Amino acid sequence: MDIDGIDIQVIFPSHLSLNAEKETDLATDIARAYNDWLAAVLRHRSKAAQGCGDGGLQDIDAAIREARRAVRATGVRRSNDADQCARPGYRQA
Repeated sequence: MDIDGIDIQVIFPSHLSLNAEKETDLATDIARAYNDWLAAVLRHRSKAAQGCGDGGLQDIDAAIREARRAVRATGVRRSNDADQCARPGYRQA
């Protein structure tokens, strides 16, 4: 990224939407697995790499718990944080 002059890379989920999943528990488990995987990938990258967690909305309470866990425990960012990071001129504190 330094060689190419890229200041920041934001990794967004690219798989099919979890909101289409019919089984609530499966959607929650997939979100947790994705968020854990993303955190593992980001641990091996520079601070210029940021990631957005994922979660299904079948169970709002479960989605909120997973979002909080992902932000606190794994360090992934909420989508609005990553969107802010991607804006020109943004500098992480």
